Amino acid sequence: RTAALMASAGHHDVTAEPLLRERGYGVFEGRSRDEVQQAIPTGDIDFAPPGGESQRQLHHRVVAAFDAIASRHPGERVVAVSHGGVLIAFAKHVLGLPQDVPRRFHIHNTSLSLFERDDAGEWSVRTLGDLAHLEDWRA
Repeated sequence: RTAALMASAGHHDVTAEPLLRERGYGVFEGRSRDEVQQAIPTGDIDFAPPGGESQRQLHHRVVAAFDAIASRHPGERVVAVSHGGVLIAFAKHVLGLPQDVPRRFHIHNTSLSLFERDDAGEWSVRTLGDLAHLEDWRA
């Protein structure tokens, strides 16, 4: 929905990228966040619930997706709309943080993050979790 609203405002096409979907929780789909967190071993990035994927699998999928998108659009600006878990996994990758360490940053709903890939294929973070576009709404 967010992608469609942004695209219609700027008259751009939306291309769905299945690799940017949220982490698959298998048998835990539809359960509360607390239930899922209690069932998944803390810090075990290789644990995958039955029918779901592990944090490590999510990480590899997300990095591959962003690399593929950047390769398909060299020198272009691309807007990717996704879920928090996807963006957190990618931000950790770009920042060189292990996937199993607790994050010390926030990516809030509707926030903007800007990642750049250079000619050598190296990613960098320009902006992470920016909410400046909501300033008028906070008043």
